[in-house]
Amino acid sequence: MAYLLRFTGSTNTVDVTDIALGSNYEIRIKFEFASLGTSRIINMGGSNWIGSFGNNIIAFYNGVDIRSSAVINTEYVLRIVCVSDSVEMFVDTVSAGTDTQTGGPTIEEFNRSGTQAFEGDLYYVEIDINSIPAHNYDPSATNGTGTILEDTAGTNDGTLTNFTGTTDSWWVSYGSSALTLTPLSINSSSISINPAIQ
Repeated sequence: MAYLLRFTGSTNTVDVTDIALGSNYEIRIKFEFASLGTSRIINMGGSNWIGSFGNNIIAFYNGVDIRSSAVINTEYVLRIVCVSDSVEMFVDTVSAGTDTQTGGPTIEEFNRSGTQAFEGDLYYVEIDINSIPAHNYDPSATNGTGTILEDTAGTNDGTLTNFTGTTDSWWVSYGSSALTLTPLSINSSSISINPAIQ
């Protein structure tokens, strides 16, 4: 079974030890907005975040301002690539633009407590630093249980904070994490051969 992490309010966050990204990194996020406005899927402190602004997906941090239109209840795969401080944002493999960062950003948490909270579903966050997989946050890694969002590429597990209710209100199953193949059976009595091509 595959799982996602559902954010439903202004208090639920996933706290991680600060992740300094530097000038060469790649971030991949699969998510879905339940609402738009100003929300932080990834909070980078101060006025720095990746999330939404108005009706746009936005990367807004350290001098970077790249936007792409968004709608609610739609899955997106966001990819942010930074090479020598030159940043490009892709939404579902399509480039949304480029910009230059002024210094390396730091990831503080997923979502933000209080104002500018993210409401929606988080399928995964993957972070490469200097072309090396550094952090991989996949809710399926814990089989939808507990209060830890495991880092399967590094050692910086996330702690779920202020997720209330039963665990199935935030760990949501959405299908199989494995591909199942079903053999195709062919009934030979239903096959006809065109004499013109024999």
